[in-house]
Amino acid sequence: ILLDQTKLQINRLVKLAKDTDDLDEITRELRDLKIQESESSIQIKQLKAQRDREMPHITPEALALVFDAWRDQIDNAYQTGDILNAKRLLAQFVKRIDLGRSTAIIHYTHPLEIPAEHAALMCAHSKDEP
Repeated sequence: ILLDQTKLQINRLVKLAKDTDDLDEITRELRDLKIQESESSIQIKQLKAQRDREMPHITPEALALVFDAWRDQIDNAYQTGDILNAKRLLAQFVKRIDLGRSTAIIHYTHPLEIPAEHAALMCAHSKDEP
């Protein structure tokens, strides 16, 4: 947002420079804004790089372990009749479930891009189900 505002100010100053004769002041302001734009761009790149370094990489196998644990907790809540707990567990990562006659579409709160070769690891069914 700050970068966009700086660009707007630069454009405003360029337009103002064309309409007035006070080029010295406008040139100074324009130079300051270009420096601010450059510093903001550098800061954005640094923050993105820091975010990328700090964001952990989770392997598909590790994610599958998490899904297995969730599946077991949900199954246990369902088997014991604790529907409220099952609903609470599902609400952590399922936004909505659309049911059709023979299909179900699950809308997740945190979509995952799972490569096709790992799709079986993320299957919602337990390992012994077809």
